[in-house]
Amino acid sequence: MVSIKSEDKNMNELLDCIFESDMICVASIPTIDVAPSVTAINICKEIHKKGKVLYVTFEVSKKIIEEEILKVKSNVDFNNIKIIDGIDVDIDKIIDVIENDADIKYIIIDDINSLRTTKSYKDIVYKLKRVALSKKLIIFAFFILHRNVEKNIEKRLNKKFVLSDIDRSGLNHCDFDKVIFLYRYDSIKCELINI
Repeated sequence: MVSIKSEDKNMNELLDCIFESDMICVASIPTIDVAPSVTAINICKEIHKKGKVLYVTFEVSKKIIEEEILKVKSNVDFNNIKIIDGIDVDIDKIIDVIENDADIKYIIIDDINSLRTTKSYKDIVYKLKRVALSKKLIIFAFFILHRNVEKNIEKRLNKKFVLSDIDRSGLNHCDFDKVIFLYRYDSIKCELINI
């Protein structure tokens, strides 16, 4: 288990635990504010040096992502980052982009909740996992837990997530290789769990 601050510039400790073809669910509660986007951008800043990133954004605009990446990293190679706006994107369009760009090694979807339109989460996750295995990609799928789950977490003494919180919110944690939970205590933290 790894625990780091999501705004850390050095995400290497987290990224060292992730391997080829891994599909990672990054889960947080709805009231955590900007933490999922901040974490997604920070992961992108680090992994783009290792291979091309496809960043599918529903949360913020392409321009904001580019500005945030440039704030900290002046040596960013935007040839290694492909950002697509998720407004008109479904899972089949994402798969199309991946199939037509052999250089993509990483995928970040900053809000998998928004990707669900006519297909179920199970269909979306199955297609993503299939492409991750066939192309040896690493996929980070950010997921907002249901508000009822948030209320249950608040009632717990330790205020910590459990894997079944993901299941209660509509995804099956068993469909992922790893789960990262984002927390907000004094500062935002994340915790990685190998499935």
